[in-house]
Amino acid sequence: MRTKIFVFLMLISLTWGNVGLALSVEPIAPPGTDSSPGTLLFGQEHAYSVVFRGNGEAIVYARMVVTNANDETMDTYSFQVSRVMPYEVAIYQQKISSSCVRYDTGNKCLQYQIPDYTGRYGRRSYAEYKKVEYIVNSNVYELSLPYPVVSGETTAIVVAYAAKGYVNKSLGLYRFSFETLRVPARISTVNVAVDVDSDLFLRGKKAQVDYDVPMTDMFMMPSASKSVSSETFDTMVGSIGAYGALEKQAKSLAPNETFIVNGTYSQSWFRLYTGSFVIAMVVIAGIIALAYWGSRFIAKRKKIQPASHQEVVTSGSASNQSRHFNPFTVRHLVAGLISVVCVALLTYGVMLLGRFNVLGGSREPIIQVFMVIAIGIAYIAAISGPAAIMQAKNGIGSMWSVFVAEFLWLVLFVILYLALFPQYQVIY
Repeated sequence: MRTKIFVFLMLISLTWGNVGLALSVEPIAPPGTDSSPGTLLFGQEHAYSVVFRGNGEAIVYARMVVTNANDETMDTYSFQVSRVMPYEVAIYQQKISSSCVRYDTGNKCLQYQIPDYTGRYGRRSYAEYKKVEYIVNSNVYELSLPYPVVSGETTAIVVAYAAKGYVNKSLGLYRFSFETLRVPARISTVNVAVDVDSDLFLRGKKAQVDYDVPMTDMFMMPSASKSVSSETFDTMVGSIGAYGALEKQAKSLAPNETFIVNGTYSQSWFRLYTGSFVIAMVVIAGIIALAYWGSRFIAKRKKIQPASHQEVVTSGSASNQSRHFNPFTVRHLVAGLISVVCVALLTYGVMLLGRFNVLGGSREPIIQVFMVIAIGIAYIAAISGPAAIMQAKNGIGSMWSVFVAEFLWLVLFVILYLALFPQYQVIY
């Protein structure tokens, strides 16, 4: 009996030991290859660069990195364009050659690295591009890949097209709603970079189309019977989704799920922010009106108090005036508003001087010191000037009320600026 128990325990020990050994050993790549780069475990990776124009047209460039997760070779690919009817469509398949990572003594390659299509800017001087033949059925594009993809390997599909339908124009304001391509597969990451023509203003930032290589060259590639390898074209394709005045990102999209990016642009900066200015003015006017009616309400309450509870005020007595001092008056709020506006205009002027290199343009230290002192005095006057005037007229209580009003206006302006004048951040 003891022998049987001993043998049973030995078998369990050996079994768990083999399992632990199997778990601790790293997977071995096939001979002659390095499988670390270029694999997408959780779906495809898509990148888009979209340029909107003054006529409402959108120029779209897309790059879709696809890994063949099936056992059979992949020689077809499909996607669907939603909401618009694209035209001037150009589709290419990108092929990156394997590079040698290990040589023997006779300069013979012993190990090749699997091409990495997932890099943000791609690999240069290795890629080939060939036009893809396709058929369209109800905005579904069925592609025949010129470079079939074997199981476990990756490729990239590059698409360029123009379309109208993403933009709605109303009273000089363009509102766009761009929707990514729909594919019957999971997408791990989507990057969308949006820009506008150089004479247009995108809400949050004026954008200038400043590509190193004109993206329209993609429409001038050779026919499907030829392939081309160009570092210039590598740079152009690698920049898709890499930068823009507005950049958005989504992750873990389900099959046939799309990502929508909304925004606004205009031919006039003032028209772009007219609504924000109106809202800001309404808020400011409402605060001043509320302070005015609140001040009148407090004054009426003092007048209707019983005579036994009222203090005898001697005219010209500053001490007695301070007892009846009301900090919630329109003149204090207006004085604080004037001070904050002056500080804002002064700051904008200093920024303009710095942009045109006026502040640092002079090499004379005396002139530079004088300019710094002058700017400092201007800031002191803008901050303390209205408060000093109110103190001279109504006492020291008015001065502190103006300072409090300045702080409150500053906080309000920061909140309104962040809410009504958003600055889009570019993610690198």
